Amino acid sequence: MDQQSGIDPADQWAFDPATGTYQLRLNGGNAVPLPYEPAPAEEIRPPAGPQGRAAMRGRRRAEQRRAPKGRIPVWLGCTATLVIIGGGIGSYLLYGRPTAACTIASPSMASPTAAQTVIPPSNTRATANALRGPMAAPIDVRVNIFDGTGRFGASQAVLSWLQNSNGVTRSTNAGPAANPVATTTLDYAPNQADQARRLAKMMSLPASALKEGTKAAAFRQPMTLTLGQDFTAPDQPFSTPAPAPTPAASSPHC
Repeated sequence: MDQQSGIDPADQWAFDPATGTYQLRLNGGNAVPLPYEPAPAEEIRPPAGPQGRAAMRGRRRAEQRRAPKGRIPVWLGCTATLVIIGGGIGSYLLYGRPTAACTIASPSMASPTAAQTVIPPSNTRATANALRGPMAAPIDVRVNIFDGTGRFGASQAVLSWLQNSNGVTRSTNAGPAANPVATTTLDYAPNQADQARRLAKMMSLPASALKEGTKAAAFRQPMTLTLGQDFTAPDQPFSTPAPAPTPAASSPHC
């Protein structure tokens, strides 16, 4: 307090919320703006005393009211970031990896025609072994020839070729087959395997054409040769029938 004037210096200053500055109050009257630009609000030091502290609190409230609204708290932003990262990792673990249904072809998706044409390894070896072993003499080969080609004269052409060129005199033209067949077959009994090998070698029959039965044949019983549509000529190789087109298997959707 000024001893001469009896006025407390703290009473001469008043905080103006409209401008955010302190103004000098002369002789207890109204506040008078300073004739110069005051220092920044951060550098203004209010006088000590209860009124000075109240003025400081008022200044802080004014600064808070002027502060921009809508700022996201730091803790809320960190929490949202962690949730986004965790959700991305969970989505990758659940849906990001390809499943076995997408990478491995299902057996049901395989072509049915391809599955029927595949011969198991055991059957392939058994068919190939049918051509191995002792062979009968041409004179001992007995066979009936059926024409399943659908073309006239095929069985007679084979009969003439066997008897005149190969010495298979015990062969017979049995006439047309009940129905045309696609491939040539030779049916024989287990005790006729040596005759079947000899005839297969003469005619270059494929191993798949040999069909061995389960019961033994009677004495002088002939084998059965059925000419199919793969037959071209007695001294010509058998044609390979074109495979039927198979529909492409569609891939699964993941």
